[in-house]
Amino acid sequence: MRLAAALIALIAWAGLAAQYSATHSAGYSVGETLWILLRFFTILTNLLVAVTMSAIALGRTVSAAWIGGLTLAILLVGIIDATLLRGMPQLSGTANLADILLHKVTPLAVPAWWLAFASRGPIVIEGRSRSGSMSSFQTPSF
Repeated sequence: MRLAAALIALIAWAGLAAQYSATHSAGYSVGETLWILLRFFTILTNLLVAVTMSAIALGRTVSAAWIGGLTLAILLVGIIDATLLRGMPQLSGTANLADILLHKVTPLAVPAWWLAFASRGPIVIEGRSRSGSMSSFQTPSF
């Protein structure tokens, strides 16, 4: 479990580094590069994957709710890439490597890890009003 998490973390970190390098090499400063990258859901999600999987690889415990939400987020990255971004101009070099790692490999690896290793906590909803709306619910701890 920890070895697989370490591999996914390495893939995500490598994809982020490749994307940073590709963007920075276009002539942007460090600050401009970070500003550009941190606006994208793909980058933010892969950053969360990299940090979370690194923590798991180091033996830290992460809640089932966090892993489940992160898995859904990275799945969304892969689904959007496969459906809406298909046919975009071909990339080359480091940008192509970043695209493959961030949009294809990580979105497949995280759900596979989740299926194989993640503990799945219960979804707890307490109390419903007569209209069916929730009057209170238990939030997971992170």
